[in-house]
Amino acid sequence: MNTYHTLAEVDYVGCRDPRVLWTTYGLPADLRGKSVLDIGTWDGGFSLVACERGAQSVVALDKFWTPDRPIGPIIESIQHVKVVTKAPFVIKAHDITWPLAETYDLVLFLQVFYHMLNPVAGFINASNCTKLRGLLFVETLVNTRSTIPALYWIGREKSTDFWQPSVALIECLCKANGMTCEKTWQVDNRICWRCERVAPLRYACESLLTLDNARDGLEYYV
Repeated sequence: MNTYHTLAEVDYVGCRDPRVLWTTYGLPADLRGKSVLDIGTWDGGFSLVACERGAQSVVALDKFWTPDRPIGPIIESIQHVKVVTKAPFVIKAHDITWPLAETYDLVLFLQVFYHMLNPVAGFINASNCTKLRGLLFVETLVNTRSTIPALYWIGREKSTDFWQPSVALIECLCKANGMTCEKTWQVDNRICWRCERVAPLRYACESLLTLDNARDGLEYYV
Protein backbone atom coordinates (compact mmCIF):
# COMPACT_ATOMS: atom_id res chain seq x y z
CA MET A 1 0.00 0.00 0.00
CA ASN A 2 1.44 3.34 -1.05
CA THR A 3 1.44 6.29 1.33
CA TYR A 4 1.81 9.76 -0.19
CA HIS A 5 3.46 12.32 2.04
CA THR A 6 3.25 15.31 -0.28
CA LEU A 7 1.17 16.30 -3.28
CA ALA A 8 4.28 16.12 -5.45
CA GLU A 9 4.45 12.37 -4.87
CA VAL A 10 0.94 11.77 -6.24
CA ASP A 11 0.87 10.96 -9.95
CA TYR A 12 -1.77 13.20 -11.55
CA VAL A 13 -2.14 13.67 -15.30
CA GLY A 14 -2.48 17.01 -17.11
CA CYS A 15 -5.74 18.88 -16.57
CA ARG A 16 -6.83 16.44 -13.83
CA ASP A 17 -4.02 17.67 -11.59
CA PRO A 18 -5.82 19.23 -8.58
CA ARG A 19 -3.24 22.03 -8.49
CA VAL A 20 -4.25 22.95 -12.04
CA LEU A 21 -7.97 22.62 -11.30
CA TRP A 22 -7.61 24.72 -8.14
CA THR A 23 -6.54 27.68 -10.24
CA THR A 24 -8.94 26.86 -13.07
CA TYR A 25 -11.94 26.83 -10.72
CA GLY A 26 -10.89 30.13 -9.16
CA LEU A 27 -10.34 28.74 -5.66
CA PRO A 28 -8.61 31.00 -3.09
CA ALA A 29 -4.85 31.26 -3.46
CA ASP A 30 -4.19 31.99 0.23
CA LEU A 31 -5.83 29.83 2.90
CA ARG A 32 -3.68 30.84 5.86
CA GLY A 33 -5.77 30.69 9.02
CA LYS A 34 -8.74 29.19 7.17
CA SER A 35 -10.68 25.99 7.81
CA VAL A 36 -11.57 23.78 4.84
CA LEU A 37 -14.14 21.03 4.30
CA ASP A 38 -13.55 18.87 1.20
CA ILE A 39 -16.76 16.94 0.47
CA GLY A 40 -16.27 14.01 -1.88
CA THR A 41 -12.49 14.17 -1.55
CA TRP A 42 -11.96 11.02 -3.69
CA ASP A 43 -8.16 10.58 -3.66
CA GLY A 44 -7.48 13.60 -1.49
CA GLY A 45 -5.99 15.88 -4.15
CA PHE A 46 -7.90 19.06 -3.30
CA SER A 47 -7.34 18.51 0.42
CA LEU A 48 -3.60 18.34 -0.13
CA VAL A 49 -3.68 21.50 -2.26
CA ALA A 50 -5.55 23.23 0.57
CA CYS A 51 -2.72 22.21 2.90
CA GLU A 52 -0.16 23.61 0.46
CA ARG A 53 -2.13 26.86 0.36
CA GLY A 54 -1.74 27.21 4.11
CA ALA A 55 -5.09 26.02 5.47
CA GLN A 56 -5.22 25.88 9.26
CA SER A 57 -7.37 22.77 9.23
CA VAL A 58 -8.83 20.46 6.58
CA VAL A 59 -11.58 17.87 6.89
CA ALA A 60 -11.67 15.45 3.94
CA LEU A 61 -14.95 13.61 3.50
CA ASP A 62 -15.93 10.77 1.18
CA LYS A 63 -17.67 7.41 1.05
CA PHE A 64 -15.26 5.63 -1.26
CA TRP A 65 -11.79 5.83 -2.72
CA THR A 66 -9.78 4.46 -5.60
CA PRO A 67 -8.34 0.97 -4.98
CA ASP A 68 -4.81 2.14 -5.80
CA ARG A 69 -5.04 5.31 -3.75
CA PRO A 70 -6.75 4.66 -0.41
CA ILE A 71 -7.78 8.02 0.98
CA GLY A 72 -6.78 7.22 4.58
CA PRO A 73 -3.00 6.94 4.10
CA ILE A 74 -2.93 9.94 1.77
CA ILE A 75 -4.67 12.31 4.14
CA GLU A 76 -3.32 10.88 7.37
CA SER A 77 0.18 11.55 6.08
CA ILE A 78 -0.55 15.26 6.56
CA GLN A 79 -0.54 15.98 10.27
CA HIS A 80 -3.10 18.78 10.32
CA VAL A 81 -5.65 16.99 8.09
CA LYS A 82 -8.49 14.97 9.54
CA VAL A 83 -10.15 12.30 7.40
CA VAL A 84 -13.74 11.07 7.65
CA THR A 85 -14.52 8.11 5.40
CA LYS A 86 -17.36 5.65 4.92
CA ALA A 87 -18.31 2.83 2.52
CA PRO A 88 -19.98 1.58 0.28
CA PHE A 89 -19.32 2.80 -3.25
CA VAL A 90 -22.49 4.71 -4.19
CA ILE A 91 -22.78 8.24 -2.79
CA LYS A 92 -26.07 9.18 -1.16
CA ALA A 93 -26.56 12.63 0.35
CA HIS A 94 -28.39 11.36 3.41
CA ASP A 95 -25.77 8.67 4.11
CA ILE A 96 -22.74 10.95 4.02
CA THR A 97 -21.66 11.93 7.52
CA TRP A 98 -19.96 15.30 7.82
CA PRO A 99 -19.60 17.41 10.94
CA LEU A 100 -22.71 19.56 10.78
CA ALA A 101 -21.95 20.93 14.24
CA GLU A 102 -19.01 22.80 12.67
CA THR A 103 -18.82 25.41 9.94
CA TYR A 104 -15.91 26.18 7.65
CA ASP A 105 -14.36 29.14 5.86
CA LEU A 106 -14.15 27.16 2.61
CA VAL A 107 -16.32 24.21 1.57
CA LEU A 108 -15.46 22.23 -1.57
CA PHE A 109 -18.36 20.46 -3.27
CA LEU A 110 -16.52 19.58 -6.46
CA GLN A 111 -17.65 16.90 -8.92
CA VAL A 112 -20.08 15.53 -6.33
CA PHE A 113 -23.57 16.97 -6.98
CA TYR A 114 -24.41 14.70 -9.93
CA HIS A 115 -23.20 11.59 -8.08
CA MET A 116 -25.84 12.00 -5.36
CA LEU A 117 -29.24 10.34 -5.38
CA ASN A 118 -30.58 13.37 -3.53
CA PRO A 119 -28.32 16.26 -4.57
CA VAL A 120 -30.63 18.99 -3.25
CA ALA A 121 -30.19 17.66 0.28
CA GLY A 122 -26.47 17.41 -0.38
CA PHE A 123 -26.29 21.05 -1.44
CA ILE A 124 -28.16 22.16 1.67
CA ASN A 125 -25.80 20.11 3.87
CA ALA A 126 -22.81 21.70 2.14
CA SER A 127 -24.37 25.15 2.53
CA ASN A 128 -25.04 24.52 6.22
CA CYS A 129 -21.35 23.83 6.72
CA THR A 130 -20.32 27.21 5.28
CA LYS A 131 -19.58 30.06 7.68
CA LEU A 132 -21.16 33.47 7.33
CA ARG A 133 -19.03 35.22 4.68
CA GLY A 134 -17.49 31.83 3.96
CA LEU A 135 -17.22 30.33 0.47
CA LEU A 136 -18.77 27.23 -1.06
CA PHE A 137 -17.46 26.06 -4.43
CA VAL A 138 -19.75 23.81 -6.48
CA GLU A 139 -18.60 22.08 -9.67
CA THR A 140 -20.98 19.74 -11.48
CA LEU A 141 -22.39 18.46 -14.74
CA VAL A 142 -25.28 20.73 -15.77
CA ASN A 143 -28.26 20.59 -18.11
CA THR A 144 -27.46 23.77 -20.03
CA ARG A 145 -30.61 23.66 -22.18
CA SER A 146 -33.04 24.11 -19.31
CA THR A 147 -34.20 27.55 -18.14
CA ILE A 148 -36.21 26.39 -15.11
CA PRO A 149 -35.07 25.11 -11.69
CA ALA A 150 -35.06 21.35 -12.30
CA LEU A 151 -33.16 18.09 -11.99
CA TYR A 152 -32.69 15.82 -15.00
CA TRP A 153 -32.11 12.10 -14.64
CA ILE A 154 -28.94 10.82 -16.31
CA GLY A 155 -28.64 7.53 -14.45
CA ARG A 156 -27.26 4.58 -16.34
CA GLU A 157 -26.60 0.96 -15.44
CA LYS A 158 -23.35 0.55 -13.49
CA SER A 159 -22.94 4.31 -13.34
CA THR A 160 -22.75 6.68 -10.36
CA ASP A 161 -24.05 9.64 -12.37
CA PHE A 162 -27.66 10.31 -11.34
CA TRP A 163 -28.92 13.89 -11.70
CA GLN A 164 -27.96 16.95 -13.73
CA PRO A 165 -29.18 20.27 -12.28
CA SER A 166 -30.17 23.22 -14.41
CA VAL A 167 -28.29 26.48 -13.95
CA ALA A 168 -31.51 27.99 -12.57
CA LEU A 169 -31.69 25.29 -9.89
CA ILE A 170 -28.20 26.06 -8.56
CA GLU A 171 -29.02 29.76 -8.53
CA CYS A 172 -32.31 29.14 -6.69
CA LEU A 173 -30.64 26.86 -4.15
CA CYS A 174 -28.08 29.56 -3.41
CA LYS A 175 -30.76 32.23 -3.01
CA ALA A 176 -32.91 30.01 -0.79
CA ASN A 177 -29.94 29.22 1.44
CA GLY A 178 -28.65 32.76 1.92
CA MET A 179 -25.84 32.60 -0.62
CA THR A 180 -24.76 34.59 -3.65
CA CYS A 181 -23.31 32.72 -6.61
CA GLU A 182 -21.22 33.48 -9.65
CA LYS A 183 -19.73 31.24 -12.32
CA THR A 184 -15.97 30.95 -12.17
CA TRP A 185 -15.48 28.37 -14.93
CA GLN A 186 -17.43 26.58 -17.66
CA VAL A 187 -16.53 24.05 -20.34
CA ASP A 188 -19.47 22.63 -22.26
CA ASN A 189 -21.90 21.23 -19.67
CA ARG A 190 -19.57 21.47 -16.67
CA ILE A 191 -19.76 24.60 -14.52
CA CYS A 192 -18.11 25.76 -11.31
CA TRP A 193 -19.79 28.33 -9.04
CA ARG A 194 -18.33 30.46 -6.27
CA CYS A 195 -21.04 30.80 -3.62
CA GLU A 196 -20.69 33.16 -0.65
CA ARG A 197 -22.82 32.95 2.46
CA VAL A 198 -24.24 36.43 3.04
CA ALA A 199 -27.14 35.54 5.34
CA PRO A 200 -27.62 33.14 8.28
CA LEU A 201 -28.79 29.58 7.71
CA ARG A 202 -32.46 29.20 6.78
CA TYR A 203 -32.94 25.44 6.55
CA ALA A 204 -31.88 22.48 8.65
CA CYS A 205 -30.03 19.69 6.89
CA GLU A 206 -32.92 17.29 7.55
CA SER A 207 -35.36 19.43 5.58
CA LEU A 208 -34.72 17.68 2.27
CA LEU A 209 -33.64 14.13 2.96
CA THR A 210 -35.94 12.43 0.46
CA LEU A 211 -36.99 13.21 -3.07
CA ASP A 212 -40.63 12.95 -1.97
CA ASN A 213 -40.15 15.91 0.35
CA ALA A 214 -38.68 18.24 -2.27
CA ARG A 215 -39.79 21.87 -2.04
CA ASP A 216 -42.55 23.19 -4.27
CA GLY A 217 -41.20 24.50 -7.56
CA LEU A 218 -38.50 21.86 -8.01
CA GLU A 219 -39.18 19.56 -10.94
CA TYR A 220 -37.64 16.18 -11.71
CA TYR A 221 -37.32 14.88 -15.25
CA VAL A 222 -36.62 11.21 -15.95
